[in-house]
Amino acid sequence: MNQRMKARMSASAVLAIAVMTLAPLTQVNASPVRAFTTSAVTVDGSGDFSDLKVTVAQTRNLLDQVVEISWEGATPTQPGSGQYAINYLQIMQCWGDDPAGPNREQCQYGGLTGDSRGGAQTASRQVNYGANLIDPLENLKPPAGSLSNVYVPFQSVTGKTTDSAVNEFYDGSTTNEVPYSQTRVDGTGREYFNVQTLKDAPGLGCGEPIDNGTSVKGRSCWLVIVPRSNREVDGSVRTISTSDQLISSPLSQSNWNNRLVVKLQFEPAGQPCPLGREERKTVGHEQIAEAILRWQPKLCEGKGAVYSYSQVSDETARRELKSDDPGLVYLSKPLEPGSVPSTTPAVYAPVGVSGLTIAFNIESQSPYRASPEIKQRDGQRITTLKLTPRLVAKLLTQSYRRAVDVEAPSVTGNPLDMTKDPDFKQSNPQFDGLSISLSDLLLPAGRSDAVSTVWKWLESDSEAAAFIKGTPDPWGMKVNPNYKALRLARDDYPKADPFCRSFVDARPKLCTLDAHPYAPDMGSAARAAARGDSLARSNWDPTAEPPSWKKGAVQPTGTRALMALVDTASAERFGLVTAAIRNANGEFVKPTSASMSAALTGATLNADKSVLVVDPAYKNDQAYPLTQISYAATVPAALSALARSDYATLLTYAAADGQTFGLEPGELPAGYAPMSATLRARTIAVAAQIKNYKPGVAPSEQTVNEPTTSVPGAGEPVPVETLMESSTNGSLTVNTANTSLIAATVNPLGKVRFVPAVILLLSVVAGLGGAFLIRLGRA
Repeated sequence: MNQRMKARMSASAVLAIAVMTLAPLTQVNASPVRAFTTSAVTVDGSGDFSDLKVTVAQTRNLLDQVVEISWEGATPTQPGSGQYAINYLQIMQCWGDDPAGPNREQCQYGGLTGDSRGGAQTASRQVNYGANLIDPLENLKPPAGSLSNVYVPFQSVTGKTTDSAVNEFYDGSTTNEVPYSQTRVDGTGREYFNVQTLKDAPGLGCGEPIDNGTSVKGRSCWLVIVPRSNREVDGSVRTISTSDQLISSPLSQSNWNNRLVVKLQFEPAGQPCPLGREERKTVGHEQIAEAILRWQPKLCEGKGAVYSYSQVSDETARRELKSDDPGLVYLSKPLEPGSVPSTTPAVYAPVGVSGLTIAFNIESQSPYRASPEIKQRDGQRITTLKLTPRLVAKLLTQSYRRAVDVEAPSVTGNPLDMTKDPDFKQSNPQFDGLSISLSDLLLPAGRSDAVSTVWKWLESDSEAAAFIKGTPDPWGMKVNPNYKALRLARDDYPKADPFCRSFVDARPKLCTLDAHPYAPDMGSAARAAARGDSLARSNWDPTAEPPSWKKGAVQPTGTRALMALVDTASAERFGLVTAAIRNANGEFVKPTSASMSAALTGATLNADKSVLVVDPAYKNDQAYPLTQISYAATVPAALSALARSDYATLLTYAAADGQTFGLEPGELPAGYAPMSATLRARTIAVAAQIKNYKPGVAPSEQTVNEPTTSVPGAGEPVPVETLMESSTNGSLTVNTANTSLIAATVNPLGKVRFVPAVILLLSVVAGLGGAFLIRLGRA
């Protein structure tokens, strides 16, 4: 009997069985609809600023993140090139419960007092300027005959008020204020503003959880933009001369009266669900954190279970999985075979597709003698960056001189930084003529499976691997010798150069981990890059007890130049640009939904066929090599029946509504690729397996309702979407007999909704002579 006849008979048999049993079916959409609902708000200026329009790209569902602020209709900033004499915007975050907006005492501003890019008090809270400049509308004045300065008090949300130049709530290293935002020659401008929650701005309290017993809301706050022209508070017209520029604070009453305000609605910070309910423990790696953060509020709506989440390393998650109380863990790689008894195995369900990326915040900066065309771009964000594996290897091995110290003997003869490297210049001509230093990356501390993926990618590239082993690049640059014997099968980012700078005075040595420290995790690295914070502890503070090296102020806006190796979701959250890296086919690819999905087509099952592994050396023009799949894992035998039901609900949500892109609670945030139909079907099957687990029954005898389309065998490429050819709506139908969880959660109408469609579909399959089943078997 030939294959086509066998397939036709199989299709007929399937149809007969389906009609007789009418097993409940669950529909899993193959391609989630992008559902980003805009919360952008545009506000108009008034008076002298009546042509000004400012747009804040996101104003709802905010976390500690970056939002884009853009404007048009403004007068170009002068004189430019990083100097702000006249015509610019000043931006700050404030708290306040008045629906009309905050008062000036409630704004976080003045932390960068002394910023010399503008006039004397333009970056401060001080509102007296001497006898030659008086704001006629200002009520705060020094006592008659007094030489003391007067400051707009800062009234914190805690009730404490400070009326001095400094306060305990923020300073130059923590504030998010932007005292100078540049307007371009065409009257437009753009700023990437880090809105802060109460964790980083305790004086504002934004996102403070407000629990009414059934739901939790976050405290709202405000964004305030104060436009500045060439006119001072007394009406005098100022020029670009440093002796005749704007001097007054944006909080001075005449300036404050021109403010534009936008309300910011925050998600509850640190408490997405009401207190008092039983929690279901989940722990695991960082790559899934952004998705879990968005899913939690939706999952606990009404009387839903509360799922806690603790970020731990992959190895810690695997140890937890082997414990007596595993809960649900998130990881990339499974347990080693034999880690748990074969009679009580662990199960793995895919819950997210994301990637690692070199994300950057680099603003154009020109040298003094640059051409007018180059100077005109000063302060604007650079949006393209191409990196080969060898360039990344140079960054990870401290092979540029400024990545260690310009005096370090280990890197003598190498370029000062990447922008001086011919290897970099040949792919990045946009940096020609600029004065920017890029020598290393902000890296997360600790160990993770994600890190091992990066080293595996470098090892798979002949140029990068040869460089690390000691072969100079074509221009003579050599690897830092402290890394020459580096073992690439590793899960950490070492900082191996022991050089310390010595000083002739009493200051202690300044070593690598102070000058180039780790970030606590990838999210922290992304946030630091967005803020222009190198994290370097290179400012000597002789007044500290004991005197020590401390972290300094962040890089000023318009002069930021930082890169970080982070997960794609963190890069999106903090508004960073992602580099295009070279894949195994020689193409430069950025991490997008399409490129990460393309990488999945080269994924193969691991040795025990429990998880799919993405190969960074997969040859595909569109594939992004640092793509990763996050898995949720548990041991059903170690869970109570109620816990199994709750965890199955979470997994089902992750495979269904949790794959819909959007900014609302419960939706999938940017930085993830949608899981393919195959992955989602697998997740639903594992959820059913957990839900229906029968204690005391051997694994081989458990009722496991696998998808009608199985994951291909080990070593075979896995298609991004495995679809039934005769299906017209791009969906995958999964057999979930005896699984009320799926019918209730994913398909509110139950099995009746799909019976006619199933009969029709299977009739078509049988009538087409089995062509579908043959192709499905090869998928």
